[in-house]
Amino acid sequence: MPFFVFGMRTLVRNVLVLLHNVCVIVVVFAVLRIWPGTTALLAIPAMPLWIVDALALSLLLGGICARFRDILPIVNSIMQIAFFVSPVIWKPEQLGVHAVWLPFNPFYDMLEILRSPILGVAPSPLVWVGALVYSAILCGLAWAFFIRARGRIAFWI
Repeated sequence: MPFFVFGMRTLVRNVLVLLHNVCVIVVVFAVLRIWPGTTALLAIPAMPLWIVDALALSLLLGGICARFRDILPIVNSIMQIAFFVSPVIWKPEQLGVHAVWLPFNPFYDMLEILRSPILGVAPSPLVWVGALVYSAILCGLAWAFFIRARGRIAFWI
């Protein structure tokens, strides 16, 4: 099988988990009688970007982690740190004057293009530009690595 299929399998599995979790969000919105309105439709363009980035990240990290076995714990640690320094469980407004540093966090832009519409606020164009730039960089890195390492991945596994 082509190695691209393994990245697609991971992506499809995670999208199915996401769809199950979205059901919970809809139920919570219905129970609490909260609805973000038509602004929530702005989250729809963010989903294809998330899917493209997830596939690129899967191909990039899959190959790197196959080559270097010690990278997986490092990636797990970095993701935990990124969870705390990105506005997942806190709001960007809580940073005050330090909020100017948020655009340099790629996780912030990727989260904000989906989270803002769900909360009823349209994301700023600067956030979209940042998300598209980080996405282009990630896709470029993943493409360059995958093209270079595709012939050797079988030997690394």
